[in-house]
Order: sequence, then C-alpha cells, then structure tokens
Amino acid sequence: MLDIEDIAAHPDLHRHVQEQSLALIHIYEASPRLASIFATQQRWLMGHVGLAMHFRRDPGDRRTALTVSRFIEFVHQHKVASRNTADAFIKEMLNYRIAEYVAGGDGRTHPLQPTADTVRTFTGWVHAHLRTLD
Repeated sequence: MLDIEDIAAHPDLHRHVQEQSLALIHIYEASPRLASIFATQQRWLMGHVGLAMHFRRDPGDRRTALTVSRFIEFVHQHKVASRNTADAFIKEMLNYRIAEYVAGGDGRTHPLQPTADTVRTFTGWVHAHLRTLD
C-alpha cells in the first residue's frame, strides 16, 4: 500500500495530475455548463449523487430510478444541500440538457437520466482518474 510520501515521490505523479487537469479543461471547453457542476463542492457532490443514483438503479425496478423526488430526498437526508437547492440543481441540469427525462415512464414517476453526451464526457474524466490510480 502506498503512503503519502510514496505518492508524492512517484515519478509520474505530475503527469497524471496534469492529465486529470486537462480532462477537466476538456469538459469545460466542450460544455461550460457541464463543467459548472464542479464550480463548488456542493454542486460536485450533487452531480455525483445524481450519477450514482442513475448507475445504481435496477432497470427492472422503477422504484430505484433516479427521480426528482428521490434525488431531493437523498440530498436533503445526507445534508448535501437544502431541498430548494437540490430542486434548482435538477431543474438546471434538465434545462441545459445535462440530464433528461426517460421516455416511456409509467405516468406516476418521471425518471431522469444523464444525457448520452454527459455520460461520454464524464467517462473521459473518470478514465483520467482511474489511470492515476493505476
């Protein structure tokens, strides 16, 4: 297991940190609105909550889908933000097409998902972080 001294002394550390920085800059250049999710820790956390809820859902169980109400409740329960802030964040994500409603809902719930462009853009950022860990 590496300790902080091992990590700090690693010869490729600066290159990997630079790759992570360039990945974030690429997100900003491709979509400043998408990059705004990283503007504050609170927004960063809400972005991760939304992605986690989306990717952890069971496609066969609509009760696990990412919905506005489930998102707001989770964010509020874990003290990430107020209900109003969480609601405004989701509305912003929908307005700027970072997220979208899933077609074919059952009428009682309106599941959300990140758009294909959002997933594609964040995949590059995640890969940069995973390469650093490797």
